[in-house]
Amino acid sequence: MTWVGERAKIEQRLKDGSAGCWLAAVEAVKECCEDFNKNYDATVSFSKDTEGVIVAITQAPMAVVTMKFDSKKPAIVVSVNNGNPRVFQICADESGVFIKSFGSGQQKLTPDEFSREALEAVLFAA
Repeated sequence: MTWVGERAKIEQRLKDGSAGCWLAAVEAVKECCEDFNKNYDATVSFSKDTEGVIVAITQAPMAVVTMKFDSKKPAIVVSVNNGNPRVFQICADESGVFIKSFGSGQQKLTPDEFSREALEAVLFAA
């Protein structure tokens, strides 16, 4: 197979797998919130609807984190208190579909690593 065939295969893998990657990220965020509530004296609520995910932190400083799946890019768009969004690209290669880290690092993230990048600074801001 030539590079053209390989590229087509990767593009199809991305098209077929980006929604599943989003769902895995959502599950990791949910588990992160549950674990935070078990281990810390604060409340973090998790809710999911057709628009995306909302994580509300009810400790000082209070915050609301929204996460949305953009199937056209594909990407996960994360915003804290309706501020500037951070866009985590969903990508594919020969090995599978993955989330790419935000910023200059551009490394592959597991769903758990994504939840850490998206939430750690907000959860532990105090």
